[in-house]
Amino acid sequence: MPTGRRSRTPVTPGGGATSRSRTTGLATCRFEQGNLPAALTSYQTPLAIVNQLAQSDPGNAGWQRDLSLSHNKISDVQRVQGNLPAALTSYQTSHDIFERLAQSDPGNAGWRRDLSVSHNKIGDVQVEQGNLPAALTSYQTGLPIGDRLAQSDPGNGGWQRDLSVSQERVGDVQRAQGNLPAALTTYQTALAIADPAGAIGAR
Repeated sequence: MPTGRRSRTPVTPGGGATSRSRTTGLATCRFEQGNLPAALTSYQTPLAIVNQLAQSDPGNAGWQRDLSLSHNKISDVQRVQGNLPAALTSYQTSHDIFERLAQSDPGNAGWRRDLSVSHNKIGDVQVEQGNLPAALTSYQTGLPIGDRLAQSDPGNGGWQRDLSVSQERVGDVQRAQGNLPAALTTYQTALAIADPAGAIGAR
Protein backbone atom coordinates (compact mmCIF):
# COMPACT_ATOMS: atom_id res chain seq x y z
CA MET A 1 0.00 0.00 0.00
CA PRO A 2 1.57 3.35 -1.04
CA THR A 3 0.85 5.07 2.28
CA GLY A 4 2.54 2.26 4.18
CA ARG A 5 5.68 2.46 2.05
CA ARG A 6 5.94 6.18 2.71
CA SER A 7 5.69 5.68 6.46
CA ARG A 8 8.72 3.33 6.39
CA THR A 9 10.83 5.74 4.32
CA PRO A 10 13.53 7.51 6.36
CA VAL A 11 12.60 11.12 6.99
CA THR A 12 14.92 13.44 5.09
CA PRO A 13 14.32 17.05 4.01
CA GLY A 14 14.18 16.14 0.34
CA GLY A 15 12.34 12.84 0.59
CA GLY A 16 9.88 14.16 3.14
CA ALA A 17 9.05 17.16 0.99
CA THR A 18 8.42 15.01 -2.08
CA SER A 19 6.18 12.63 -0.16
CA ARG A 20 4.24 15.50 1.41
CA SER A 21 3.76 17.15 -1.96
CA ARG A 22 2.24 14.00 -3.47
CA THR A 23 0.01 13.37 -0.46
CA THR A 24 -1.17 16.97 -0.29
CA GLY A 25 -2.02 16.98 -3.99
CA LEU A 26 -4.04 13.78 -3.53
CA ALA A 27 -5.82 15.22 -0.51
CA THR A 28 -6.68 18.42 -2.35
CA CYS A 29 -8.20 16.48 -5.24
CA ARG A 30 -10.30 14.43 -2.83
CA PHE A 31 -11.40 17.58 -1.01
CA GLU A 32 -12.45 19.25 -4.27
CA GLN A 33 -14.36 16.08 -5.21
CA GLY A 34 -16.24 16.30 -1.93
CA ASN A 35 -14.71 13.11 -0.53
CA LEU A 36 -14.09 14.64 2.86
CA PRO A 37 -13.21 11.52 4.90
CA ALA A 38 -10.58 10.52 2.33
CA ALA A 39 -9.27 14.08 2.13
CA LEU A 40 -8.96 14.27 5.90
CA THR A 41 -7.04 11.00 6.01
CA SER A 42 -4.73 12.17 3.22
CA TYR A 43 -3.99 15.44 4.98
CA GLN A 44 -3.40 13.65 8.28
CA THR A 45 -1.06 11.06 6.75
CA PRO A 46 2.00 13.34 6.33
CA LEU A 47 1.37 15.22 9.58
CA ALA A 48 3.67 12.96 11.61
CA ILE A 49 6.48 13.49 9.10
CA VAL A 50 6.03 17.25 9.07
CA ASN A 51 5.84 17.32 12.85
CA GLN A 52 9.03 15.28 13.15
CA LEU A 53 10.87 17.65 10.81
CA ALA A 54 9.62 20.72 12.69
CA GLN A 55 10.64 19.26 16.04
CA SER A 56 14.06 18.27 14.74
CA ASP A 57 14.86 21.88 13.85
CA PRO A 58 12.65 24.44 15.66
CA GLY A 59 14.61 27.25 14.02
CA ASN A 60 13.70 26.13 10.51
CA ALA A 61 10.91 28.55 9.64
CA GLY A 62 9.99 26.68 6.48
CA TRP A 63 9.31 23.45 8.33
CA GLN A 64 7.40 25.29 11.04
CA ARG A 65 5.19 26.90 8.40
CA ASP A 66 4.68 23.52 6.70
CA LEU A 67 3.44 22.14 10.01
CA SER A 68 1.09 25.07 10.52
CA LEU A 69 -0.30 24.71 7.00
CA SER A 70 -0.85 20.98 7.54
CA HIS A 71 -2.96 21.72 10.61
CA ASN A 72 -4.73 24.43 8.64
CA LYS A 73 -5.74 22.07 5.83
CA ILE A 74 -6.99 19.51 8.33
CA SER A 75 -9.02 22.26 9.97
CA ASP A 76 -10.59 23.24 6.65
CA VAL A 77 -11.89 19.70 6.14
CA GLN A 78 -13.11 19.35 9.72
CA ARG A 79 -14.99 22.63 9.39
CA VAL A 80 -16.74 21.55 6.18
CA GLN A 81 -17.62 18.26 7.88
CA GLY A 82 -19.30 20.24 10.65
CA ASN A 83 -16.83 19.08 13.30
CA LEU A 84 -16.40 22.59 14.66
CA PRO A 85 -14.70 21.75 17.99
CA ALA A 86 -12.01 19.76 16.18
CA ALA A 87 -11.65 22.45 13.51
CA LEU A 88 -11.24 25.14 16.16
CA THR A 89 -8.56 23.12 17.95
CA SER A 90 -6.66 22.53 14.71
CA TYR A 91 -6.91 26.20 13.69
CA GLN A 92 -5.63 27.26 17.10
CA THR A 93 -2.69 24.86 16.80
CA SER A 94 -1.90 26.35 13.41
CA HIS A 95 -2.34 29.86 14.80
CA ASP A 96 0.13 29.25 17.64
CA ILE A 97 2.82 28.32 15.12
CA PHE A 98 2.09 31.34 12.92
CA GLU A 99 2.28 33.54 16.00
CA ARG A 100 5.71 32.20 16.94
CA LEU A 101 6.95 32.74 13.38
CA ALA A 102 5.67 36.33 13.33
CA GLN A 103 7.26 37.06 16.70
CA SER A 104 10.58 35.56 15.62
CA ASP A 105 10.74 37.79 12.54
CA PRO A 106 8.52 40.89 12.94
CA GLY A 107 9.67 42.27 9.61
CA ASN A 108 8.44 39.26 7.65
CA ALA A 109 5.21 40.39 5.99
CA GLY A 110 4.33 36.84 4.96
CA TRP A 111 4.36 35.59 8.54
CA ARG A 112 2.24 38.54 9.63
CA ARG A 113 -0.31 37.91 6.89
CA ASP A 114 -0.50 34.23 7.86
CA LEU A 115 -1.16 35.30 11.45
CA SER A 116 -3.87 37.76 10.40
CA VAL A 117 -5.63 35.11 8.30
CA SER A 118 -5.45 32.61 11.16
CA HIS A 119 -7.28 35.03 13.45
CA ASN A 120 -10.05 35.27 10.84
CA LYS A 121 -10.32 31.50 10.44
CA ILE A 122 -10.68 31.04 14.18
CA GLY A 123 -13.31 33.78 14.20
CA ASP A 124 -15.21 32.10 11.36
CA VAL A 125 -15.52 28.88 13.35
CA GLN A 126 -16.59 30.77 16.46
CA VAL A 127 -19.31 32.50 14.42
CA GLU A 128 -20.56 29.11 13.23
CA GLN A 129 -20.57 27.94 16.84
CA GLY A 130 -22.67 30.96 17.78
CA ASN A 131 -19.96 32.39 20.01
CA LEU A 132 -20.18 35.94 18.73
CA PRO A 133 -18.21 37.67 21.52
CA ALA A 134 -15.25 35.33 20.97
CA ALA A 135 -15.52 35.73 17.20
CA LEU A 136 -15.51 39.52 17.50
CA THR A 137 -12.40 39.34 19.68
CA SER A 138 -10.64 37.08 17.16
CA TYR A 139 -11.48 39.33 14.22
CA GLN A 140 -10.51 42.50 16.07
CA THR A 141 -7.24 40.96 17.23
CA GLY A 142 -6.24 40.22 13.64
CA LEU A 143 -7.43 43.59 12.33
CA PRO A 144 -4.42 45.71 13.40
CA ILE A 145 -2.06 43.22 11.76
CA GLY A 146 -3.87 43.54 8.45
CA ASP A 147 -4.06 47.30 8.88
CA ARG A 148 -0.30 47.63 9.34
CA LEU A 149 0.33 45.48 6.27
CA ALA A 150 -2.06 47.55 4.16
CA GLN A 151 -0.53 50.80 5.34
CA SER A 152 2.99 49.56 4.69
CA ASP A 153 2.20 48.98 1.01
CA PRO A 154 -0.86 50.93 -0.22
CA GLY A 155 -0.27 49.60 -3.73
CA ASN A 156 -0.65 45.98 -2.68
CA GLY A 157 -4.21 45.18 -3.75
CA GLY A 158 -4.21 41.83 -1.98
CA TRP A 159 -3.43 43.37 1.39
CA GLN A 160 -6.00 46.11 0.86
CA ARG A 161 -8.60 43.45 0.08
CA ASP A 162 -7.57 41.40 3.13
CA LEU A 163 -8.12 44.42 5.35
CA SER A 164 -11.48 45.23 3.77
CA VAL A 165 -12.69 41.65 4.22
CA SER A 166 -11.53 41.65 7.85
CA GLN A 167 -13.48 44.84 8.47
CA GLU A 168 -16.56 43.26 6.90
CA ARG A 169 -16.26 40.26 9.23
CA VAL A 170 -16.20 42.60 12.23
CA GLY A 171 -19.22 44.44 10.84
CA ASP A 172 -21.11 41.17 10.32
CA VAL A 173 -20.66 40.20 13.96
CA GLN A 174 -21.60 43.65 15.21
CA ARG A 175 -24.75 43.53 13.08
CA ALA A 176 -25.60 40.04 14.37
CA GLN A 177 -25.17 41.32 17.91
CA GLY A 178 -27.59 44.13 17.19
CA ASN A 179 -24.94 46.84 17.42
CA LEU A 180 -26.07 48.56 14.24
CA PRO A 181 -24.29 51.91 14.70
CA ALA A 182 -20.95 50.16 15.14
CA ALA A 183 -21.69 47.83 12.23
CA LEU A 184 -22.52 50.76 9.96
CA THR A 185 -19.26 52.49 10.81
CA THR A 186 -17.29 49.31 10.23
CA TYR A 187 -18.96 48.61 6.89
CA GLN A 188 -18.22 52.18 5.78
CA THR A 189 -14.58 51.68 6.71
CA ALA A 190 -14.48 48.45 4.70
CA LEU A 191 -16.05 50.20 1.71
CA ALA A 192 -13.53 53.04 1.91
CA ILE A 193 -10.71 50.52 1.68
CA ALA A 194 -12.21 48.40 -1.10
CA ASP A 195 -13.62 51.26 -3.18
CA PRO A 196 -12.46 54.72 -2.08
CA ALA A 197 -14.40 56.45 -4.87
CA GLY A 198 -17.58 54.53 -4.02
CA ALA A 199 -17.19 55.34 -0.34
CA ILE A 200 -17.06 59.06 -1.10
CA GLY A 201 -20.23 58.78 -3.20
CA ALA A 202 -22.01 56.85 -0.45
CA ARG A 203 -21.56 59.60 2.14
